[in-house]
Amino acid sequence: YIDDIHGWSFIGGKNGDVEKDNLEFIWVYKMYSQMFPDGQLIKGKEKEFKEYSKLKKDYESRLNNAKADVDEYEAFSKVYRSAKRFFTKNIGEDYTIDEVKDFKGEGDSLDLFKQLVVVGITNHFDEVLPEWEEQVRSALKYGYSLDFDPRSVVGDNYNDVNETKYGNNHIDGPAGEHGTHVGGIVGAARDGKGMDGICPNAQLMIIRCVPDGDERDKDVANAIFYAVNNGAKVINMSFGKAYSPFKERVDEAVKYAESKGVLLIHAAGNDNKNVDEKDNFPCADYKNGGKCSTWLEIGASGSTEGQLKADFSNYGRKSVDVFAPGVDIYSTVPNGEFRALSGTSMASPVTAGVAAAIWSYYPELTAKQVKSLILESAVSYRNTRVNEESPEQEKKKSFLDPVLTKPMYFNLGYAFIDDDGEPFGDLLNIQDSWNFPPFPSAVRIGSEINDRWKAGIAFTFSKYNACKKNGIEFSGMGNIWNIELNSQYQFFQLPMGKSGLSLSSIQGMGYTKRTWGDLSNTVTANTGLNLGIKICSDWSANLSSQANWGLNNYEAGGSYLQHGVSLTYTIPGKDTFGKLSKTGGVVNLYKALELADKRFGK
Repeated sequence: YIDDIHGWSFIGGKNGDVEKDNLEFIWVYKMYSQMFPDGQLIKGKEKEFKEYSKLKKDYESRLNNAKADVDEYEAFSKVYRSAKRFFTKNIGEDYTIDEVKDFKGEGDSLDLFKQLVVVGITNHFDEVLPEWEEQVRSALKYGYSLDFDPRSVVGDNYNDVNETKYGNNHIDGPAGEHGTHVGGIVGAARDGKGMDGICPNAQLMIIRCVPDGDERDKDVANAIFYAVNNGAKVINMSFGKAYSPFKERVDEAVKYAESKGVLLIHAAGNDNKNVDEKDNFPCADYKNGGKCSTWLEIGASGSTEGQLKADFSNYGRKSVDVFAPGVDIYSTVPNGEFRALSGTSMASPVTAGVAAAIWSYYPELTAKQVKSLILESAVSYRNTRVNEESPEQEKKKSFLDPVLTKPMYFNLGYAFIDDDGEPFGDLLNIQDSWNFPPFPSAVRIGSEINDRWKAGIAFTFSKYNACKKNGIEFSGMGNIWNIELNSQYQFFQLPMGKSGLSLSSIQGMGYTKRTWGDLSNTVTANTGLNLGIKICSDWSANLSSQANWGLNNYEAGGSYLQHGVSLTYTIPGKDTFGKLSKTGGVVNLYKALELADKRFGK
């Protein structure tokens, strides 16, 4: 890598640099098309033909969509230019928004022209439309072209995925806006000009592997190897695609980075899709099993709770770790200028900058520890609604919606009941022991009201075959079942990394039915304590103990003790931010440093 002072480009060579390229999908489709030049099944290649047929259908659909995007641009721009010409003719060259709004005239198109021009001035359409045109025409001409292949410029053997020695030091590339913007978010100087980088003392290593099109797996893998071998602590990856034909090679590079303690931070993508269900590469999951432990997948958040999820951002409860600001992020662009851009490409370097800041203060931390600090300090919006309802959707809401929008919990456990049919005080007699239930079970279903309170309904069933009463063993017992409405109030919490301890009070009312003895039906008032042990964001273990006081037959022995061991699974509420990522939170630099301060000292 000759003269790689500031980094390296894996999409350039001695004859120039790649600017435009196909989508990876096209390379895969072309590879399968060569197997079936006539488009007909070849015996012995049924599996490959099935994949080819799927790709062919996908290609035709994508190509039609790309053509439709061009048509949409042309139709819109034609009307917009007509609107501009109309007001230029009737008002003059330098008309203002107020002049357009106040213009009086006739014609069926006047109201439409007014709306277009006002919105166009407000949103800088004269700057945006050329970019839109370039985007849609480039996708059709290059991205989906079966004939275009710029790889010869690089001069490598693309089919040799293990080849590493190629490229050039043209890190600025033919188009450097995206990378310059990303770099500024991480580390622009805090000098009062334009904007402030999150961690201005970070050293930036620039590696170019992404053209205007899809990055190729070979280049991505080599970029990761290069970064690790040259001392990178954090690798920001503001790119992604739907196909990865040489994922094993990328996985090899990711495993290498993981083994060297490097934190990999990847943008989740801008297709507004659930990446738990639809592929998005590169990713933390290894093709042959396992997962990278030093990987963070980042979604993009807006600037208000009303726009908490950026409308373009990908999401996934299993695949996306956390969200970070990604809408109208103001940062550096070439030629000493600044500009606001949006995308998960912006949210990823926000997170990378936070990681760099943490490591600046705490250089001895591992990548896993830095990752943990970022996730645990994220500001939680788990219960915040993210889908704005249309009037039609509002009408379709059921009376259960206020409940369904809250996190729901499901609890299954083992119940131990001390019920000897004596007055409550006798239950504490040390001569007595637990009933001996071969089949006890307890099920609870409920909803979290807020961070402290939860309420639910519980069902407990026990089938007894023996018990001790005043030291005497009785056999031939029957069944006891209980239904209970209760609430829990969490009055103590001790965070312990991803886990933690909590202590809650239990209070409620119940109804108990027995199939043995003189007592059959009992109404109870219930009080007790629950010790919760958080395992992860969704699972917790519980130890509980409560007294069920028999209200209608207290003296006759209608009271009993109930103890339990159980597991609880919690799912976020309907249409809440908690369903979009593992944490249901947004990255916060200051919270991360506060947590580091508590955990590792000043």
